[in-house]
Amino acid sequence: MHRVTILKSTGKLIEMQSAGDTHPSPDIDNAIYAAKNLQVMIENAVNAGFSKKDIEVKFVSEAEWAQIWADNDPTLDFGGQKVRIKADVDRITAQRITDLGEQKAQTEKLLAGTEACPIWDDFIAARAVILKEGDDFIAANKLS
Repeated sequence: MHRVTILKSTGKLIEMQSAGDTHPSPDIDNAIYAAKNLQVMIENAVNAGFSKKDIEVKFVSEAEWAQIWADNDPTLDFGGQKVRIKADVDRITAQRITDLGEQKAQTEKLLAGTEACPIWDDFIAARAVILKEGDDFIAANKLS
């Protein structure tokens, strides 16, 4: 059994806590114990800035929890890799640039000096595409 706080206006998950519907001691009334645990979740949401009128707290089964998590999973796919935040996209983008041959292109440019360097020029053009893909993905998914 899990307890969840859902934002009514969006259906998005605010918080989940495991158990809390029954107390291990037979001296504790389970209904009172469960109600107190739900009240804590209401207080958590209100303290986080959510309107009490826009939140729902409840107990859910394992199956219900699995569906809520699936509906709220923040994981995105970027270039075949799972990301959640901007730093994930930045890390993948940096690795793609490295894999593109950044070191070799820099060396070739140094060796070319002021002369034309097609390897460097090709690298810069490909790097610009990779950077734009990352920036566009970040903007489209409002990652921070």
